[in-house]
Amino acid sequence: MDQNELKKALLWAEKEAKLREDMARETIGGLHEQVQGEAGRYRIAAGCMWAVLEELDRWIPVAERLPDEYQGVLCIVDGQPAKNITLKGAYQIGEWDGCGGWIIEEWPEWEDAKVSWWRPLPGPPERGDGA
Repeated sequence: MDQNELKKALLWAEKEAKLREDMARETIGGLHEQVQGEAGRYRIAAGCMWAVLEELDRWIPVAERLPDEYQGVLCIVDGQPAKNITLKGAYQIGEWDGCGGWIIEEWPEWEDAKVSWWRPLPGPPERGDGA
């Protein structure tokens, strides 16, 4: 599930929770508690989806974890990819190769790129009527 799908599911869960909360106000007795419980479960699901979205939308230190192998990510890179070129805190597209280290798209021959942070690339834009 990508970020756009997750956002849609989150909005759906929040809408369903609101709908059930409204329904609970109009019911009585045991049915009220049942509908209120359903609303609570949708709220919990929405909260879990928010947590996943926040995880997907942050910079991750390489000391914390590495991306899946060969997954294209946005990296913050330091080092010298070529003679007379030094990068410091440069934004680059890269992939983690468990055997050979980081592969930086713009500098594929660079063997000792020092990546400090990375984050998943965003998904493609949603196509509207004008696209």
